Amino acid sequence: STAIIGNASVAFIRSAVQRHPERPFFAYIAPKAAHEPFNPAPWYATHWDDSWPTHEPRDNPAWNATAEARAGKHGIIPSQPMITREAAEIVTDVFKNRWRTLMSVDDLIGDVVALCEDLDVADSTYFFFSSDHGFQLGQNNILMDKRHVYEWNTRVHFLARGPGIRPGSTWSLPATQVDLAATFTGI
Repeated sequence: STAIIGNASVAFIRSAVQRHPERPFFAYIAPKAAHEPFNPAPWYATHWDDSWPTHEPRDNPAWNATAEARAGKHGIIPSQPMITREAAEIVTDVFKNRWRTLMSVDDLIGDVVALCEDLDVADSTYFFFSSDHGFQLGQNNILMDKRHVYEWNTRVHFLARGPGIRPGSTWSLPATQVDLAATFTGI
């Protein structure tokens, strides 16, 4: 679906700029990736670069945590079993296929930015990149989920490019997705 959404988005932007070159446009592009089902595009189905990690991050104490480490945590976390080798392989497959679905998102972003550059509107266009939630893979022994209030579920990336935004700059003030509407209105 990412390629279909991307093609429709590129067609909309091209049409909007060609019809009214001086009028601002707004394109909200929201592909489903990397949500379930984790089905990458056929051209990325087996793709994996040697420089990429071989499995999901396991370098934290929450990965396949002992029963003692999970004792006293909320909900179902204390009752989760240890992650078996077979279950870890499934988690790794999910990790890799989620990554592969994002290859198509990278293509979509690249196509939109390249189109804006070709149409000579990139320097006057704001690009915002974000997501709706984080995701866990094996933390607190839950194979995959997003509904627990832990940093790996609640931290959401947010990147911006546009007029007045210095490349490489960062902002450490807290913000939420609800702040986007006011930002867009202000622009």
